[in-house]
Amino acid sequence: VSSASAVGYWQFIEPTANRYGLKTNWWLDERRDFTKSTSAAARYLGDLYKMFGSWYLTAAAYNMGEGRMRKLINRHNTKSFWTLSQ
Repeated sequence: VSSASAVGYWQFIEPTANRYGLKTNWWLDERRDFTKSTSAAARYLGDLYKMFGSWYLTAAAYNMGEGRMRKLINRHNTKSFWTLSQ
């Protein structure tokens, strides 16, 4: 469990896990199920790639969240990972 309450192999926070079909409740947390969470992560990574068009930005957005990535792109008016990483 991370400091942001991300859980499992793919470190999903609860809202993202639920959006990608993983159940989270007091009894069951599918973020800890390797097969289900890997399938959800693959779909999420595919969606991020469709949003950002770059595997570098996809990996960064997976780590920081797509909302923060969109804000960063808009603030600096670029989709260059190398520019944004500085």
